[in-house]
Amino acid sequence: FDARTANNGGGGSVFSVEYRKNAGTSQVRATVIRSTGGNVTSAWQNLTAGAHELRVDWVAGPATGTNPGSLKLSVDSTAVFTQTGNTNTLRVESARLGLVAGTNASSTGTAYADSFQSTRNTLP
Repeated sequence: FDARTANNGGGGSVFSVEYRKNAGTSQVRATVIRSTGGNVTSAWQNLTAGAHELRVDWVAGPATGTNPGSLKLSVDSTAVFTQTGNTNTLRVESARLGLVAGTNASSTGTAYADSFQSTRNTLP
């Protein structure tokens, strides 16, 4: 999954969720870019066999204050990564699901996205 913007210097990823198989174990991780440059990447999180719900909560905002910018990745309703930082100049304008840029050319198999929901407000 890759959330993209057209602003902030011509566009690019605002945040992404990556998937890989490592020694037979499925794993995911999140990366968020900051308005001030650079990015923060979570550690790889192991997934058990079967279907999982992945949820990303992203908020544009300053690095500090009552409403800072943040990204939270949850797996099956459990937060596995939370990062705050300056994201106030970034806006999500599109999202891509599936194999996206940077994917290993030897990737094989099938990926399923049973549902996708995007809102402007926080979900319960």
